[in-house]
Parts: sequence; structure tokens; C-alpha cells
Amino acid sequence: MECDQAATGTERVTFKPPRPPGWPLERVLHLMAGTVVLTSATLAYLFGPLWLILTGFVGASLLLDASVGWCPASLVLYRLGIRTSAECGLHRASRIP
Repeated sequence: MECDQAATGTERVTFKPPRPPGWPLERVLHLMAGTVVLTSATLAYLFGPLWLILTGFVGASLLLDASVGWCPASLVLYRLGIRTSAECGLHRASRIP
């Protein structure tokens, strides 16, 4: 809800639906990891087991993310402008009057 001041001094209240801030970085990271794992498993089934190295890399990145709090993909996504869930929460909290 926002208040607009008209030239006459009266206050007009307009209701606007909240704009979704988009997916947070953590959600995009899990989406990417799942997609890469399923793709590499399919490629391993179709073309050979060497594609499982890619699955191992994704697993190692997820372990690194769980233990340290970051992984190479999260750094790239953050530089691309995808906000973390904490930043999305701050954005959402700043809109509430």
C-alpha cells in the first residue's frame, strides 16, 4: 500500500500487488546442480561412464557449499546479479511499512 499526495493536499491510497523479488541464489544453485547431475547421469548412460566426473564435481561443490558456505557456482551467480535469500528478505522487509 502506498500513499500519493495530490496537489490539493488530499491523500490518495493506492493498492499495488507486491512485486516478487525473484528466486534467491540458493534456489537457483540447487536448480543448476540438479539439472547438471541429471544431465551428466543421462550422458553417462548414453555415451560412457566418464561423464560421471561431472556428477562428482557437482557433489564436491555442494559439499563445499554446505561446509564453507560458498561454491564456485554461487560466486558466479552472485556476480551475475542474483541476490541471496538474506538480501531478498531485507528487500521484502524494507517494503513493509
